[in-house]
Amino acid sequence: MSHNPYAPPQARVVTRATVSDDASAIRREGNTVVLVPDAELPPRCVRCNADAAEPIKERTLYWHTPWLYVLILLSPLIYLIVALIARKSVKLHPACAPDTSSCAAMSFSAAGSRHWPASR
Repeated sequence: MSHNPYAPPQARVVTRATVSDDASAIRREGNTVVLVPDAELPPRCVRCNADAAEPIKERTLYWHTPWLYVLILLSPLIYLIVALIARKSVKLHPACAPDTSSCAAMSFSAAGSRHWPASR
């Protein structure tokens, strides 16, 4: 048999129970991944889309509205107290491939919302 360059890539598909079966629960808007609350990420690397190394570590992301940074001008202590009270959080299971060195050292953050850069 010859190699078919037009065939779809062969990848191991792992099903994982998700809280939301809605197709728009996880979507990509440009270079950003957008999640609805309680959405589960698939067990694929967030950088290169390779199979993820199991077990996938749970991470908690915290953020607050950007206007709170104005309080730093008033007092860093006041900003810290208000930011800790007004922060929001989400628990995610972002996966990383074991052979992706840049992914292993990557830290996940959310700046102002539940978004983070997607791989290109």
